Amino acid sequence: MKVALKNTSIILILVLALCLCAFSFVACNKKNGDATPVVNYRANNNFEISVENYTINPEAAQNEQLYARVFKPLNVIPKYGLVFFVGTFINPNNYDYLGEALARQGYVVIIPNSILAYWQYDTKSLPITTNTQQLFSDVQFFVGGHSQGGGAALRFACENMANTRGAVFFAPLMQYNTRSVSDDDTHSYDNYAGQIDRDESGKIIAVSDTLVNTNLPTLLLEADNDSVLDDDMKADSHDRMPQNVQNFVLQNASHMGFSKPPEGVVELTEDEVAQIENTINYTLSFMQMVVCG
Repeated sequence: MKVALKNTSIILILVLALCLCAFSFVACNKKNGDATPVVNYRANNNFEISVENYTINPEAAQNEQLYARVFKPLNVIPKYGLVFFVGTFINPNNYDYLGEALARQGYVVIIPNSILAYWQYDTKSLPITTNTQQLFSDVQFFVGGHSQGGGAALRFACENMANTRGAVFFAPLMQYNTRSVSDDDTHSYDNYAGQIDRDESGKIIAVSDTLVNTNLPTLLLEADNDSVLDDDMKADSHDRMPQNVQNFVLQNASHMGFSKPPEGVVELTEDEVAQIENTINYTLSFMQMVVCG
């Protein structure tokens, strides 16, 4: 009888120990009462994803609605994401390839529907972005852009340096950079990372977006057959990059090749397919290096 009781006690102790371990494991993976696991960004993930349009002014007429295409992984808690500004007059859907690839690896991707990302920065790009980001308050965002969307991405990074994890530029167009500043605007540049020129009295006379004096992790992808950007435009972009920029020139690539029309619209050439694949791989490798150290 004593032996039986002793064996029973040992079994109960083992069961309790296993229960305690299981409880500890679940508790470590809980967040806000949710047992959903946090994304492991060192792994090669392949999550199921959702793709939705988040509208910030649903009361407006359909052709005036401001929205962002949002890609997010399902059944996990993401810690990082990317805000991406599209090239001029390019449909946001043409960057679905990027949003889907990053979301499958555990990143949230926000693509504002502003097709004049820089010229509509204050009226569309910024309000869409900030309103959508509020849905993901625990996510740290990179910022990126293609062509003139790269200019919007640069401005966003300069104005939100403290909350920006890194920057990604695809053949960026950045020459439109100097903005007039009124006395009422000067307070908004207290934490601005770009270049500010002042007159003898200290008044701001010009503001130029640049990362040259920062250590922001930055990726710059260019195309060797870029017929849109001339040498001066490319040089201007280089002059705005931080010293730690990772710069790659994709071979047999074009300026428009960083965007991909939806399936069935056009048939991509082998070079265009390779450019899309290289863009995804370079972007994912860069972001993984930044978040995983």
